[in-house]
Amino acid sequence: MTGTWDDEHVKALLHFPRFPIRLIQEDPWQTWIGERGGLKAVYDFIKSYPFSPSHRRILDVVLSNPEAVSDVYASQLNISRATYFYQLRDLVPALIQAFNQWELVPAANTDPSTATAQSQLNSLIAVHPTIPIPLTNLIGAEAQLRKVTHSILREEVRLLTLLGPGGIGKTRLAIELARHLTEHYGPNVCFVDLAEIKQAQHVGEIITQALGLKGQESTHLKAYLRTRSFLLILDNFEHLLPASELVSELLAAAPHLNIVVTSRAPLHIYGEHQYIVRPLDMPDTCNGKDLTLWSQSPAVSLFVQRAQAVNPGFVITNENLEVIAELCLHMEGVPLTIELTAFQTKYFSPQAILVRLSNAHYLNFLSQGPGHLPLHQQNIRAMHDWSYSILSSDLQILFAGLAVFPSGFSISAAESVCTALLPKVDIQIGLTALANQSMLEKHSEANGEPRFRMLSITREYALERLEETGKKFDLQMAHAKTFLEFVENCAAGLQTESQENSFTLLCQESANLKIAIQWCIDHLQGELGLRFIVSLWHYWRRIGDLRRGSLYAQAILEFTTDLKLTVRTKVLRLVGWLAFDVRNYTTMLWTFQNSLDLSRSMNDEYDAGLALHGLGELACLKGQYEQSNLLLEEAQQIFNQLNNGPQMAWSYHHLGQLQLCMGKLSEAQAYFEKSLLLFREKQSDSGFSVALASLGQCLFYRGLGDQAAPLFDEAVSIYTISDRHISSGKIYLP
Repeated sequence: MTGTWDDEHVKALLHFPRFPIRLIQEDPWQTWIGERGGLKAVYDFIKSYPFSPSHRRILDVVLSNPEAVSDVYASQLNISRATYFYQLRDLVPALIQAFNQWELVPAANTDPSTATAQSQLNSLIAVHPTIPIPLTNLIGAEAQLRKVTHSILREEVRLLTLLGPGGIGKTRLAIELARHLTEHYGPNVCFVDLAEIKQAQHVGEIITQALGLKGQESTHLKAYLRTRSFLLILDNFEHLLPASELVSELLAAAPHLNIVVTSRAPLHIYGEHQYIVRPLDMPDTCNGKDLTLWSQSPAVSLFVQRAQAVNPGFVITNENLEVIAELCLHMEGVPLTIELTAFQTKYFSPQAILVRLSNAHYLNFLSQGPGHLPLHQQNIRAMHDWSYSILSSDLQILFAGLAVFPSGFSISAAESVCTALLPKVDIQIGLTALANQSMLEKHSEANGEPRFRMLSITREYALERLEETGKKFDLQMAHAKTFLEFVENCAAGLQTESQENSFTLLCQESANLKIAIQWCIDHLQGELGLRFIVSLWHYWRRIGDLRRGSLYAQAILEFTTDLKLTVRTKVLRLVGWLAFDVRNYTTMLWTFQNSLDLSRSMNDEYDAGLALHGLGELACLKGQYEQSNLLLEEAQQIFNQLNNGPQMAWSYHHLGQLQLCMGKLSEAQAYFEKSLLLFREKQSDSGFSVALASLGQCLFYRGLGDQAAPLFDEAVSIYTISDRHISSGKIYLP
């Protein structure tokens, strides 16, 4: 808001050093002060204006100690000098705003020499009696305020709906918009809070009362608005959507009327323009540690301001700033949740809050908030109860069922998981309805398909509701099966030309995959868990997270000892080959021997041969060359009998490696050449490239570097062309 007052002249008014009083003894400031009753009236105005508690403390100290230095003020406030300047940075804009608003309403028919600051403030309130006076500054939404201001002032925009979930800051933005637009509409601004209204048919009556009109008929309301340029703000409209018809009628009857609505759901009427209120910008902790930038983020600024309001001794330091940044990230930039978290600094340090949030449910911990908030926003559970209560019964059930998704999900995934829960409900329509109610966030994937997610705290509330349905286990099972089918399809894609697309899809669903596997472990779903491990192994290797895969695999292997399944033999070998990479002989022996025993108990010669490869390599590593040779030759005979060319090639390769370890270079070369020939015949790129490299290594050891070089070059080119990430786990397993 533009006006007479700015940073420099406000500081001169407060007698700050380096800002001499003569700055306000010039026009227009001298005239402005005189019109409002002189300096005493202005100081009285400052003392009576509803500033925040932290701002009030600073003002009291500054006004009682004019021209003191910052160290004196900080000492009297019992805060650090840095914290003093931090709070002052917010105080001065608040004073500028208060003075320039006061300027908008000159005292009519009042003798300036006798006017008091209180009467001036009363005049401001009398002209706009329905606009709430905020107790705190608007933080972090200045850009959004500019956007909505520009939007509502466009000729073609007569109805603007501010949309978003509970606690996102819709009401606060609307209040600031109303205050901002008094310059444009003068006294013709009315703010109507509908939170306590239960029935849509009473909306017209409440608006009429807010305008001070007599009668309850909508005709009186329309007649009043018909000739006026007027801004009507309807706050908390989501539970009164049938009253949208009245909004249409008012707009049709009053050509110069503009209406701003705050709601968790759009009105869906002709001419509606929608603006989604975004969360506060959060500290960017992904690109290095920059405490200066973190402290300037709107989310952190809000936290600090609210913390100092309930705990005047709260000081931001390098030590707690990092924790505050993490808390803001946990709260996902939602102003209400940040405010409720900051309220806890009355009792706990930021570090203690973070620990408690890690060990407890958000809904329980954030159960107490400032008393100035509306009843349905004084704690997180109340806010969600409000949103949940206005959903239809089917949407309530769907909302609860979607809690099994830890993060984003597609329409097809939601349909697969939730259709059994709601067989008569179109899940796609239900998702759209929940998004319209701001219970879900929606964005588009790269291919244009919509994707949905819940805020973390909203999901926690949904999980509680899911528990009440008695269907939690069934839905979690459906979730696990849905994503098992998904990863098995992607695993096949990773071996084809579409591997990049499959890899991208797996990365996108990483949160769902983690929770599905962990659920399999927690609920002893062995077969499902084993299939997840086999299908995701190459993906984990590619992202460099085989350690995670190994931990999952070992956890599942521990409780599946009685399962006679081929998939278990595969998981045993995967863990065994990973142990080979780090030369963990104990794990290699346990996994490969168990895989061999299980395969033979099921008369599975193919898997038995693969286990023999691992045991043969283990014996070679331990210097037990004769034992290694026996094991590898047994495997070679098995695959020869099965006429399995690729595994015969791997048998020759292992035998070649054994000869190489024994220093028998000629014998090693012969085995590698046999392996290379078979891999070429079977068109196995990965096997062929490994065989080339091994043969090149053998030739190099024999002093034939000129013959080895082209083999190495060809092996590297195959790796590059196929974009394969090679490791033992990939090389030795089909």
